[in-house]
Amino acid sequence: MISIRRYLRRVLLFSVTLITTIAALWSYHDTRDQINELFDAELAQTTRTMVALYFEYRGGQGRTSDDLIADLQMQPVMVPDNATDAPTPLGHPYEKKLGFQIWDDDGHALLGMRAPGVLDTLIPVPGYAQTTGEHHDWRTFTLYDEVHGVWASAAQRDDVRDELTWQIALRNLMPPVIGVLLIALLIPFVIARGFSPLLRISRQITARRPSYLEPIDGSEAPRKFGAWSRR
Repeated sequence: MISIRRYLRRVLLFSVTLITTIAALWSYHDTRDQINELFDAELAQTTRTMVALYFEYRGGQGRTSDDLIADLQMQPVMVPDNATDAPTPLGHPYEKKLGFQIWDDDGHALLGMRAPGVLDTLIPVPGYAQTTGEHHDWRTFTLYDEVHGVWASAAQRDDVRDELTWQIALRNLMPPVIGVLLIALLIPFVIARGFSPLLRISRQITARRPSYLEPIDGSEAPRKFGAWSRR
């Protein structure tokens, strides 16, 4: 009887854990896909917005390209390192994980804000791509504005996406994990409760002398075993 109880505990706990693990993996990959789509759309929107703002400023001020480079060229982000990634009065540490650059048709930089080693040169192919810089992988989006004859790219470090994916996945995973722990605590109790009538019958049989042939008290046993105990 004890071996049956142990077997049921193991099988039930393994089954619940397996199902929860599969659900967690599916949730993680689905979350990752959704976040990638969201950030890819944001990259494209940022690129188009920067091109529009650039030429809006240029048209409104009547400046030449050389004047714009002198007036608008942005310096690398100087936000101090912060172990908690919390915002500060100077900005947010995540600014170092984002960047953009606009070039003319000849590949000359017109305007940009980027980390060293990222978007240093023109990417002459529209669309999404992967690149490396500062020992990290970056996701980029590039477009060509045919009206103004410029190229524009926006970049984002991949670890931004990974961090957000893990945070969402862990928060989604906490309720199932807690549920598995509670089930693991309840399974032995439920099995013991269900097998308790059979254990009592087993004790009665063990305690009997071979010559004692009175019927066994099977009033609390399951229906099928109750008929057997009265024979």
